[in-house]
Order: sequence, then C-alpha cells, then structure tokens
Amino acid sequence: MSLTTIATSLAWGLACGYLSSRILDSLLGMGFCLHALLTWRWKRLAGKVATGMVKPESSFSLLLKLTLWALFFTALLRFGDDFARYDLRFEYSGSSGLLFFLAAAALVLGRLPATRRRLVHYWRLSHQVDYAERRRRTQLLR
Repeated sequence: MSLTTIATSLAWGLACGYLSSRILDSLLGMGFCLHALLTWRWKRLAGKVATGMVKPESSFSLLLKLTLWALFFTALLRFGDDFARYDLRFEYSGSSGLLFFLAAAALVLGRLPATRRRLVHYWRLSHQVDYAERRRRTQLLR
C-alpha cells in the first residue's frame, strides 16, 4: 500500500464518517419533527383543549432545515464517493478498504456524544412547549 492510498483512505474515511453521522442525526431529527406534527394533529382532531401544545410552525421550520441539511450532506457524500472512485481510483477492497472503514467507524463512534446532544436538542425544539420561542429570544438578545 502506498502513502497516497493510505492518505486517501484515512481522509475519505474521516469525511465519510462525519457525513454519515450528520445524515443519520438529520434523518432522526426529521422523524422527531414528523412525530411532533402528527401528535399535534391528533390532539387537534380529538378536540381536546390542550393549552400546552407546541406550535406546528416551529416543527415545520425545523423539519425544512433538517431536510435541507440531509440533502446537502447526502450530495457531498455522493460527490465525494465519485471523486474518490473515479478521480483518485480508490477501491473499497483490501487493506485500503479496511483502513477506510476503520477511520469512518472511529469518527462515528467518537461523535456519538455530539450526535446525542444534537438529537436531544431536536427533541426539545419539536416537543417541549415554548422551548423554540425561548431559544429564539435568547439568541436575539446576544
């Protein structure tokens, strides 16, 4: 294995691991938003008077933002794969493939706490009453 192959394996493995973890947490966040919207709709159809409901506008905006991020990261992953395969002639087999997958897995496992914090934040934005409005006001004060 040459030095170029090792560098390509490590660099593309780290980039792929980061992009994969961001795609995964964007998809899970989109699921949280859809759950919040379905819960809101169910409560409205049931006719219950619920004063502590999350506004659907905040869930819609978060869903749109997460969808755009997921599409962006997916496009980067696709273009990076095309670049690595066709321009750099990288193969996902043998020792270079093993090095690639180890680098990607190490980065994904290292980013698990950040992914968990991001998912908790998405859950709070979509399910806790007035959390999104309080956060927006706090950011405006800064």
